[in-house]
Amino acid sequence: MLGDHDFPWSEEEGESGFAWSWLGAAEFDAAGESIRQDEVAKKMRVSADPERHLDWLLADLELGFEEIDLHCVNRGAQERFIETFGERVLPELRKAG
Repeated sequence: MLGDHDFPWSEEEGESGFAWSWLGAAEFDAAGESIRQDEVAKKMRVSADPERHLDWLLADLELGFEEIDLHCVNRGAQERFIETFGERVLPELRKAG
């Protein structure tokens, strides 16, 4: 289990929504049950469409980002994420950037 003291939020990110130090897997899942998908989408990019992610990432490049880190939170889909982004998203980002 990790706490806010291990990975504190920066001032730019604002206040942590939860005290991560009290969250284990079961508590994290339970906390997630009360959050609606539209609320999550206000805070982060959520889509199963690689082309939608590509559009977002290309817009980031246009804003001047020089480095973009990608992360798939679904542990059961890591291999599919790597394959899909490797085939459909990263080549287009390389062309653009």
